[in-house]
Amino acid sequence: MAGVLLLHATGALAQSSTSWRVAFGRDEAALRDIARCCKPVDASPVTLRGTGAAMLVEHQRLRGARLQRLEFSVARTGNFVYDSGLEKVARPEGDRFTRLDARYEYRRYLFSNVIVRGLDIGAGLSLGGSRSRLTREMDDSLATTKTHLDVLIAFVTAARFRRSRFGVEVNWGNGGRISRIGERHSAAADHPSQWGGGWLADLSIGADVSVSERVSLTARFLSTGDTVLSSHSQHTSDRNSLMVGVTYAK
Repeated sequence: MAGVLLLHATGALAQSSTSWRVAFGRDEAALRDIARCCKPVDASPVTLRGTGAAMLVEHQRLRGARLQRLEFSVARTGNFVYDSGLEKVARPEGDRFTRLDARYEYRRYLFSNVIVRGLDIGAGLSLGGSRSRLTREMDDSLATTKTHLDVLIAFVTAARFRRSRFGVEVNWGNGGRISRIGERHSAAADHPSQWGGGWLADLSIGADVSVSERVSLTARFLSTGDTVLSSHSQHTSDRNSLMVGVTYAK
């Protein structure tokens, strides 16, 4: 196996292209408080789950073995329920979770035509930022809002397979984050904020089918899990998005 990889390490990845991708789909978010320090009065085994819509815009430049990707995504989630695993309790309709993400990734394909023709393996680094906001209503006059501003960095490994008009790409990223957390209560005069940190893991699976020389139909599944740890605010979140769209390449 090592000999095969070394044999193809300098294989030709001569193709060059520039592409734009736009996709829309369904987003599902799951949030849970995991506070375990001091007096964890907010800790709960109950998960807050919601569904909504997501949009992805992506610009990609491929030059030989080097790939640069700029990605912007937005998701808005509602229809929340408290899920204990045994039962689900509906939350007020005003509960909302929104998230904006911007990522830049530099990747280099280290091995081409691994084992079979068309299978390439690469690695790279992803940098980015995100802003998320969770609003929960207590009643008609009381609401709380928690906002996260995050800086993200992750190492990425990727595999792609291309044969004729069909292609599949799998990306896995693992890294860390620094968060500034702000909280606002409609009945409180002060709005405290704090810093925290944590880690994240991403899994992305995409497939595309060419319908012409420049246009492809695209489907993408993205699963993201992260954890944030700070004083009296420790929680996890999981997001799953399934989107379909169009890619234009030249």
